[in-house]
Amino acid sequence: MGLEREVENIQHDELSNMTDVIQKLLHDALREGLNEEVKKFLNLIEEGQQELYSGCKKMSRLAFAIRLYI
Repeated sequence: MGLEREVENIQHDELSNMTDVIQKLLHDALREGLNEEVKKFLNLIEEGQQELYSGCKKMSRLAFAIRLYI
């Protein structure tokens, strides 16, 4: 069971790190004002933060898509 807990912690840390990076990107983008590109980006982020499937609390759509590319 220790290994499962470790994997779960690593997944949580990766998601936390991704969230921090996304927040920094948003902050940088918002400093310059909302243009069409920023609005599209914010919309994608909102959609990406939805649950991967109904009842899934451990991974968002965005986190899943990013993991596919890693």
